[in-house]
Amino acid sequence: MPPGENQTSDEALDGQKPGDKGSGVFAVPDPTSPEQGAFKKVIVSDITYPDCVRRGQNCMVYKWLPKKLSQGTTECPTKGVLCNKSCAHDLCLCINGTCQ
Repeated sequence: MPPGENQTSDEALDGQKPGDKGSGVFAVPDPTSPEQGAFKKVIVSDITYPDCVRRGQNCMVYKWLPKKLSQGTTECPTKGVLCNKSCAHDLCLCINGTCQ
């Protein structure tokens, strides 16, 4: 997984304009954990897709959604489901082949 992997679906971008706002879901390295590959998930609301891409460049993975997500809930409801490049659920990111 290359740094800053963009997992935004083509469907999320359909019909959107550069100034349209939504939410970004970002996986950032967690230096507080001794586990290799540990990460924290961060949700940023009210950002444009270009801003999400810019902010995501130094993250592990990220995606943009054309909707407002709650910043308090980051748990993936389909955690552990096998994935390839992305996960269907808004709060999930595909990390090392499973939804997280």
